[in-house]
Amino acid sequence: MLKKEFPPDLPWFEGINALLDLGYQGIQTDYAGDGIRIPHKKPRKSKKIRILS
Repeated sequence: MLKKEFPPDLPWFEGINALLDLGYQGIQTDYAGDGIRIPHKKPRKSKKIRILS
């Protein structure tokens, strides 16, 4: 839906800082701009029970 509203061939995100959520993964490969920031995913915690000896 983002590509329909904002075609990737135009410089939409150049010259601005955009802080996006994890729903926009892959936007950095489709759109040009150095100010596009997406947070890193948190690693999942292991559900294994560890027994310490």
